[in-house]
Amino acid sequence: MQTLTPSLAPSVAPSLAPSLVGLALAVLVPAQALVGDVTDNVYVNSSVYDYRITHMTDIDQKRSGLPGLGSMYCVPASALNLFCYAANHGFPVGGLPPADYMSNGQHSYMTSWLDFIGDLMETDAEKGTTCCVGSALQSLVNGSVLKRTVKYVSSEYTPGQASMTQLACSGWILSFTYGRYEQVGSYQGYPIYERGGGHAVTLTRSLRNPDVRIIKYRDPNNDSSLSSQSAAANKTYTPATETAWFGNAGLRTMTRLFYSNGGNPRFLDQIHGIRPLYGVTFLNSDDALGGGSIAIHDPVPFEGSEGAIVPSVSISPFLSVLDVMVHPDATHGLVIAKSSVFVSPSRLRTLDLATGALAIIDAAPLNLVRMDWSGYGRIYAYDVAGKLYRLDGEGNPVFDTTAIPAPSAIAIDDDDRAVWVLSVSERKLVKLYEDFSETLLTLTIPTNVPMSGDADLIFDPVSGLPWFRTDAAGALYGVGIGATGAPVIHTSPIGNVDAMSMSDDRLYATMNGVIKVFAPSLASPGWTPDPTSPFDGLPGGSRLAMLRNSSNFDPDLHSGPTWENLTTAEIDEPGSDLADCLGDANDDRIVDGSDLSELLGAWGTSDDVGDLDQDGTVNGSDLAAMLGAWGPCPR
Repeated sequence: MQTLTPSLAPSVAPSLAPSLVGLALAVLVPAQALVGDVTDNVYVNSSVYDYRITHMTDIDQKRSGLPGLGSMYCVPASALNLFCYAANHGFPVGGLPPADYMSNGQHSYMTSWLDFIGDLMETDAEKGTTCCVGSALQSLVNGSVLKRTVKYVSSEYTPGQASMTQLACSGWILSFTYGRYEQVGSYQGYPIYERGGGHAVTLTRSLRNPDVRIIKYRDPNNDSSLSSQSAAANKTYTPATETAWFGNAGLRTMTRLFYSNGGNPRFLDQIHGIRPLYGVTFLNSDDALGGGSIAIHDPVPFEGSEGAIVPSVSISPFLSVLDVMVHPDATHGLVIAKSSVFVSPSRLRTLDLATGALAIIDAAPLNLVRMDWSGYGRIYAYDVAGKLYRLDGEGNPVFDTTAIPAPSAIAIDDDDRAVWVLSVSERKLVKLYEDFSETLLTLTIPTNVPMSGDADLIFDPVSGLPWFRTDAAGALYGVGIGATGAPVIHTSPIGNVDAMSMSDDRLYATMNGVIKVFAPSLASPGWTPDPTSPFDGLPGGSRLAMLRNSSNFDPDLHSGPTWENLTTAEIDEPGSDLADCLGDANDDRIVDGSDLSELLGAWGTSDDVGDLDQDGTVNGSDLAAMLGAWGPCPR
């Protein structure tokens, strides 16, 4: 089990900390008994994949002590499953310590946590959780190396089994929501569906190949006692794919989980996930012609997800890399590169983080120079002529503008749905609305601020300021607005920076070939070193990009009555819960010779499938446990 330094752990909200942490410490179990793992982790393409996570908690939502007895607390319960798993893997989300959270001794503590998360999510006893999922998750992971993503169906994004599984196989742990839909008509030969509420669950298995297709999940809604925790179990369905019209999202190809007993389909339409931070950086080869490598730093993945991301990708000496970035889908990188031999335009490429493969995005504009990404699933980039583009997640141009100063760097502000543009040559800093329809702010940088050469620009959501650096000085400059509307410059002399990237509440900078990490200063806008970060001291190059929190939640699209949660009667699931089965290594609902073969093949190792008692070694105690569970799994 991985352990992070205590300084990396965020603290629980002051009002919650004394009662929750004190209660948990009284019922902790040894850490070695808490290890969970990802035992199947293969994503080939959208039709072939296999993901399985074991020892995921299955916290009940219904319990005394919650408003409405927790009947509408599926979203907080599914989120809490992720936090418990993270806590048992060295990531104390909100101060949550490692413990056996499925024990009845933890029931009261889990009730307090559900109440706390429900407050953050503004969960209503009658309507459920209709807003604030992303902000609640972010408030809990801030200060740690965990990041969260929230992805709703929209006209620009389609959540589905394949995209969800690709996230899982890239190191994310996930919950998701399915919506209850009713057909209200048809258009152009496709059904028109209207949403009528949803239900949140936690992913444990997703499998697809030419012979089988399965989704398994923890369902927090059950008929267990209101004062005790039920046993861990899964719902299992054989999903299908359907193309139809889905409200404001338009024509989408969605994953249908099942038909209810009442005959209405349930479609997967939201994904929520957390993952340890990773970053990409281009390491120059010092060859004038090009070449080098792209390092993908993933120093503290969840156990079982080690190796989900390749550590390095070699770049041909005949290719010059101009920029690297994290893709909005959180499973790929983005690379702008051009030939160092032939006169040809630069091309935007995807970088498969699992395989290291680079693929040109044919739809993207030519001659791009720099880029940034938005949590709404968009890519922003400008070209050599100074034209600024907004691209969708597939690289297709959606908007463009030349009504800006000659750009030297750009940065995205998702909170204001804006893009910042820095021009070194014109000494301008401009803030545009996300579709370039309006210039929100134009500032002239004072002449006493040195500016020349290359530049980097980040937006810091903590101070609310854009910060830039250029080759002219070993300092960062934050730009605020004074009472008269003139720019106010905040200087932070951290040293010479070659590249930098913001990840929510930390600044990551390449300095003298290594990454240095900085936290926002508390006294005044500025930066102080954070040597406790697992990224501090890792190799860094001329370009650097870090994963950050992301959400495409739009209150105009994803709130209101249709996004309320379902009652128990409305959930109306045809499937039943199947209890977890100790020793069933191949997940076929029977403990037999094939499972024994897997255990014996892993003898003496720490293989998670064979290590049934999770003591770190496959040995005689595991064999005894398997023989004790021999035969059909309990239902």
